[in-house]
Amino acid sequence: MSLADMLIGHAAAAGVDWVVIEIADGLLQKETASLLQCPAFTSRVDNWLFATREPMGAVGGISLLRRWGIEPVAISGLISMSPLGILEAEAATGVRCITAKEFAAW
Repeated sequence: MSLADMLIGHAAAAGVDWVVIEIADGLLQKETASLLQCPAFTSRVDNWLFATREPMGAVGGISLLRRWGIEPVAISGLISMSPLGILEAEAATGVRCITAKEFAAW
């Protein structure tokens, strides 16, 4: 939390409009899971993007995040390179999957 506070504080002091924070470890990693269940952290996040490789990862990840009270606005990652994977993930989760090109324009 102290690292997140410091990074967000520096960004705010620089006058940025928004901050992107990547949490690179998997959701089942102990520290990641603890951070994502910490209201002091999650209450400061306006939007969540979940990156995954394939549809089953999307289903499992989105399900776990929802159990923790987190509703991602989109899914992306390697899955976005597969038209079939995108369709399957969107159908199974109800969450839009965006490609790198769409993300850049978003």
